[in-house]
Amino acid sequence: MKKPWHLFLLLSIALLFVAFMHRADRMYLHLFDTYYVITYGLVFGAAAIFFVLPWLLYQLLPPRLYPSNFSRLHIYGSVFASLLVIGLLVWESAQQSIVTTTNVEAYYRWQTFFRTGVMVGVLLFVLLQLLFVFHLLKGIISRRSSSGRL
Repeated sequence: MKKPWHLFLLLSIALLFVAFMHRADRMYLHLFDTYYVITYGLVFGAAAIFFVLPWLLYQLLPPRLYPSNFSRLHIYGSVFASLLVIGLLVWESAQQSIVTTTNVEAYYRWQTFFRTGVMVGVLLFVLLQLLFVFHLLKGIISRRSSSGRL
């Protein structure tokens, strides 16, 4: 693929479709003594907007990006990590509405798997965004030093 950053635009369009399909489903977060209820439509819609930003950066700043291998790693890794998190969120929503179990151990195993998978996906995604910033800064610094403007 010659311009792989178009995957970000495709992912944001797909996220908009998923946001409309799951706009009534809710995610329940219990943090300490506060209980949050967030709709999946809001989460996926915000993620869709978020993925337009790196697409715009890649559209506007391709000469500033240093090595193309880092760019490909950032793009493919970000898409993989986000699809992992999105898949787990959609699967968890389906599990909540379909499966009712009386076995508490099975429920805790599923919740542990779900939380671990989401945390791994989010951590991978954040590390790849830091890689993007790193290679963007490295490209800007190398361009300035090669042109003699230090």
